[in-house]
Amino acid sequence: MNALATVSRLPGGAGSTLSTFVALLRREYWEHRGGLWSAQVWTAAVLLGLVVLSMLVGEAFRMNLVGNVDVRTLGMLA
Repeated sequence: MNALATVSRLPGGAGSTLSTFVALLRREYWEHRGGLWSAQVWTAAVLLGLVVLSMLVGEAFRMNLVGNVDVRTLGMLA
């Protein structure tokens, strides 16, 4: 059952949806202190590694297929 659906509306904001959400967020942070931030850091590190790897592989394929191209000679091709 949804925890937010069972909240009773009390006057003065106590028990409101926002205060319940804040309490649940604090509880989640308290239970999983390290995982809340380290998961995003590890995901960003893996994605950055994949981007660098794809750039290296792409450059290797370009060098294999095209060869070493001088940038100054590209203007003459157009």
